[in-house]
Amino acid sequence: MAIPADVTARARAALSMLRDDRADVVRFDSDAGEDVPVYTGLPCHLSRTTLPPQSGMDTAAASTALYTLYLAPETELRQGDAVTVTHRGQTFTCVAGPPLRGDLSLAVTLESVVVS
Repeated sequence: MAIPADVTARARAALSMLRDDRADVVRFDSDAGEDVPVYTGLPCHLSRTTLPPQSGMDTAAASTALYTLYLAPETELRQGDAVTVTHRGQTFTCVAGPPLRGDLSLAVTLESVVVS
């Protein structure tokens, strides 16, 4: 079922108000042999989900944090891009996982997250 264009436009406008974080994206350009900035100050929303600890007899229980970045759906983010997100005064340096494109947003799981 297709979502009517006017509904999609209103929903995207509402979601854009939630994108109060900013991301810088760098991609390796094999022709140039160097990292090239793709986006600077890109509006986004960083979300963290804490997974419950996995119980095991041989290991201590530890919870896992999963980070997802939400962007406008027209954003061209690729798996492997280097992403730096500024979220409420914290900086998250990570690598983009596989993007999932929807009608209202682009969701990207972040890997190798380092918080500073």
